[in-house]
Amino acid sequence: MELSQQNQFLFWDAVHPTEAGHLLAAEFAVEALAAPEPSTWAMMLVGFAGLGLYALRRSSQRAITV
Repeated sequence: MELSQQNQFLFWDAVHPTEAGHLLAAEFAVEALAAPEPSTWAMMLVGFAGLGLYALRRSSQRAITV
């Protein structure tokens, strides 16, 4: 095969990825490292606020019963 056909394959040999392989890995990394959607941030904030209120209420109830 010619060297110009190298980038038509994911691997040119058993070990080394070609330009196509590097492109697939880079696209996967960009998608994996992208920031979450705003709705995800909102749900996380609501969840942490709920956990904080639960802990606050539990500690105040414990202080009353002691």
